[in-house]
Amino acid sequence: GVRQQHRHHGDVEGLAGGHPFRTRLTPRGGGAHRLFLNAEARAAAAVAPGDTVEVEVWPAAPPPEPALPADLASALDTLPGGLEAFESLTEAQREGMLAFLGRARTAETRARYVERVVGEVRRRLGE
Repeated sequence: GVRQQHRHHGDVEGLAGGHPFRTRLTPRGGGAHRLFLNAEARAAAAVAPGDTVEVEVWPAAPPPEPALPADLASALDTLPGGLEAFESLTEAQREGMLAFLGRARTAETRARYVERVVGEVRRRLGE
């Protein structure tokens, strides 16, 4: 197992036998974690399940946050402090709002959803 300072599993990048890989650490209890290499990573490192291989691991860079859609940016820009208020939300809140917008199937529905998101930002601004 690989030891980490925090208790939760997470995405990691690393080298196995000198070959790059990306995977997720899996908690196994007592603060220890397991690291599993997929078939592609094992083949690149020329190892089989159960073999011993030198592994170097570091936290994976988080994926980039999705860009603010133009229609939402424009609508938030009409609200004083709207863009800043949206950016001050937690990453999970922003992602949730963007996912909500992404569920719109028509332009008409999307326009309503944009207004709902702007309304939520307005509410958080205390207006």
